[in-house]
Parts: sequence; structure tokens; C-alpha cells
Amino acid sequence: MTNEEKLRVFVINLDRSPERLQRFLADNAIAGLEFVRMAGIEGQKLDRADLVRRNIVAPDLLYSNNSVGCSLSHLNCWQQIIKEGKTAVVCEDDAILRKDFVAVHRHFRELAEQQDIVFWSYNFGLHMTYEVPGLGEFNVVTNEKYLNSEERVADFQATTVPTTLYRPKRIWGLACYTITPRGAEKLLKLVLPLRNGKIDVIYPSGLWVDPISCSFPNMSLDTDLGLIHIDKIVARVAVPPIAVHRVLDNVSTIDFGREEGRYQAPYKDADGRIRIPLPLDSPNVGALNDTGLVLHNFKLFEKAVDYYDAAIRRSPGLPEPYYNRANSRMAIGRFEEAVADYDKAILFRPDYADAHNNRGFALARLSRHDEAIASYDRALALQPDHPLARSNRREAVQVREAGRSVENAATR
Repeated sequence: MTNEEKLRVFVINLDRSPERLQRFLADNAIAGLEFVRMAGIEGQKLDRADLVRRNIVAPDLLYSNNSVGCSLSHLNCWQQIIKEGKTAVVCEDDAILRKDFVAVHRHFRELAEQQDIVFWSYNFGLHMTYEVPGLGEFNVVTNEKYLNSEERVADFQATTVPTTLYRPKRIWGLACYTITPRGAEKLLKLVLPLRNGKIDVIYPSGLWVDPISCSFPNMSLDTDLGLIHIDKIVARVAVPPIAVHRVLDNVSTIDFGREEGRYQAPYKDADGRIRIPLPLDSPNVGALNDTGLVLHNFKLFEKAVDYYDAAIRRSPGLPEPYYNRANSRMAIGRFEEAVADYDKAILFRPDYADAHNNRGFALARLSRHDEAIASYDRALALQPDHPLARSNRREAVQVREAGRSVENAATR
């Protein structure tokens, strides 16, 4: 078999994790594969503000930095496939392929070329739905602990049980997939800028006659594709899969197995209760801050303050947690504390126009109108078209002058 005939496989791997690449290559030493390493993007080194300016992520995106890095790593592969104009396989560096992967891929090559994407794997332990022609939708939850030994991994790789490609209706995971140049272009348009999303689904559990209702928040690229956009793409999934995640040491390509890198925002469950998956002792400052933002939107202001407190304890030099904590304190009438927080945010970011504006609003609530007007002036100097500072300043001036008129009348 010549090099040109080999199946091209892009492998996402962080520069700091060469041992993971070596293990991937050892796990998948299969004739007929040509591996191309794609450098993974370090989430903790990203400049989120720059990504917002470039319209790559939405300003309110709740993905953790690690999740953004993972997502952008996949998008880099898609862009390379578009550039080369050739269909290719994309793998995360904890993927394990069956030994007959090349043969199965060759068998489905013509069908795969007609798709946007073909999922050769999917995450175990999560609810996956696919459509069988003539029979409707099938729901599967696979045992996530089954492949927890080298012996079972070897058994999986050696099996040649026939697989079939079905239309996925709900799917999680991007460990291994084939994507066409046409599909890569389409998917890029769908997912960029990376943004928040949520899908409400009703599915049968198989254990009770009444279906279960769940709300799934979009917290990574795989949920964006597999939940939010799955009905907009031409896709197939292999059942059973011919690739799986290595689960022996925790699944993750970008966060190197650290659970704090997998951020899930607070959400409302089927019973209307607010669930907060992230613990307060998480070391992930971005996730703590993002959790506070969601709790604020749920009007759980005191709880939001707790998460901002935790973020500030871990990184006391960042302006955003102070600014966000000030907003939550404003919402519950703690204006003096809010002013102190805005001062901190401004200390670490003097050009923070929103902080100057909101500081003025807090000072106005404390009837310190001259100071409030000075804050609004500073906000307008930094951002002349600020959407609130001008009207807030006008109101503060009116209240101040009205107060002075009352005082003057009283002294006559």
C-alpha cells in the first residue's frame, strides 16, 4: 500500500503531553493509517477578550477555557481539511481504534463521502439516540466502566463484529470521526462563534412508562454538534462503534484528565430545581466566575457572590470577578460593598468603562451624587457611546439639582 493510499488521520495532541501521543500511536499501530499530529490549543493560555473581538467566541460563552481550547483544536483540523480538500479522520489522543478500522472505513468510504461527518465513536455513559430505517429511534446508554481494563480494551480492538451506520439524533463525543471538506465548511458556519445553547429533550428510560424530561446545556463543541446542530447536518454514527475513548485514566484530550476542566453551568432540572454541578472548591477560576454569572441570571444573587468569592480567593488580581460580584451585591442592596468591588475592578483594569458606570449607579443609590457623576464622566471619557452612562449621568444631575432646590427652599 502506497503512502497516498493510506487513510489520513489527524491526531490532536498538546505539546506538553508527548507521552499521550506515544501511547496513542502504540494503541493504534494499524497498517494503512497515516497519522498527522495537530498541536492542541492550551485553553489556559487563551485570550478570551481577543477571541470575542475576532468573533470566535460569544462574549457570554460559558465554556471553560479548556473546553474552548479543545473546541478550537478540532476547528483547526477542519480548516486544514478544507485547505487540503480531502476527507480525513480526526482523533483525540485518547482514542482507541479497532484493528479492522481501515477495512471498515474502506467499506463505508462511498457513504462517508456523502456525509458531512461520520462518528466512529461516542461517549459511553450518556444518552445516545439513533434512527433505524423502518423501526424508528433507538435509545442507548452504554456502560462507561466496561472498558476499564487493558484486557477488555484488547478484546474491543480485536473484535470484528459487524457495524452499521445510522442517522444520529442525539450524540456526545468527538474522540474519532471522519469529516469531509464540505462538511467542515458547513460545521464551521454552524458553530462559529462558539456560543451558549440548551436543548430540552424527552426520552424513554426503559424502566418506566412515562418518559423523562431533561435539559442539556451546551458546554463544549461535541454537545454543540451532537445536541444543538445534529438535525442540521448530514451525519452517520457507527453502531457498534469502531473507536472508543480510553477510560482507564479518565477521558480527556485537552484538560489532561483534570475534572475541573470539564465545566457544566448551573441548570434547571425537570423538577424546576437549580442544579450547580461545579463545587465551590474547584480550582478553575474561569468556571467559578462563569457559574456566578449563571446564578446571577437565575436571581440567586447570594449564591453567585459565594462563587465570585471563591474565584477571587484563587486569583485576587483579576478584574472580572470583582465586577461581577459588585453587580450581584447591587442586586441585593449592598451598595457600599458594591462600590468597593467596582474600585477593585478598576484598580486592576483602569479602562473598565462598565465598572465606572456601575460604580456611579451604586454611588447614586447611596445619594453620593457628585461622586456618581464623576464616575459617569470617567465612563464616558473611556467610551463616549456607552449605552447607559449618559442617561445615568443625566438622572444623577437631575436628582442632585432637585435635592439642592429642596435644601435652598428650606433655608429661605
